[in-house]
Amino acid sequence: MKTRFPSLKTFALILSATVFLAHPVHAQGWVELITNGGFETGDLTGWSSPVPNPNPWSASAVLAHTGNYSAFNPALNTAVGQTTLYQLFSPTPVSSITNAGFWYYHPAGAPGTVGLATQLVFSDGTTVQDTLYATDPTYHMNAWAYRNLLPTLSTHTGLQLVGIGFFPKVLGSQFLDDVSIVGIPEDVPEPRAAILGCLGLLSIGCAFCVNKVRPTR
Repeated sequence: MKTRFPSLKTFALILSATVFLAHPVHAQGWVELITNGGFETGDLTGWSSPVPNPNPWSASAVLAHTGNYSAFNPALNTAVGQTTLYQLFSPTPVSSITNAGFWYYHPAGAPGTVGLATQLVFSDGTTVQDTLYATDPTYHMNAWAYRNLLPTLSTHTGLQLVGIGFFPKVLGSQFLDDVSIVGIPEDVPEPRAAILGCLGLLSIGCAFCVNKVRPTR
């Protein structure tokens, strides 16, 4: 009896398939993580608020950056020190996020010391506040302006982002529109045990099932 072993090419194919199947495969690419970021539903669908909410937001058709609606937060005494409009989404590695920001419009009036404050929430419970002071030259009033959150996120590349929230403006009203975060959410890898088991049987078969008994002459 003479044993014939599988070729090097066969082993290479088995090894390649095993390595491929042993690693998670993301079923999707870059996606928009924010639901109703432009508030074009005419309400706050997709967004949440604390209950009770001392500084309530609402969808407004008075002023919009694009489309017909934006979110509006009126000036109601002193703003509370918490987010009053927020949204959670699937854990997304910061390293995969290619776009993160929003447009804001602040009417003229007493701007206070903090022009704009946003809270970013991560899967490990970490929260980071992105603050734009009224004295910052990039802060604008009486015009739509874009706030880029990527610089703040870039210092937390090892974390997974799971939410964003907006603080009410100190001593003033504000409009918010076109909130957008684009990234690749973490997917739960599909079960591979059965497939890997089949590969194991295949490799055993390649090694042993090629044995042939040659007739004795």
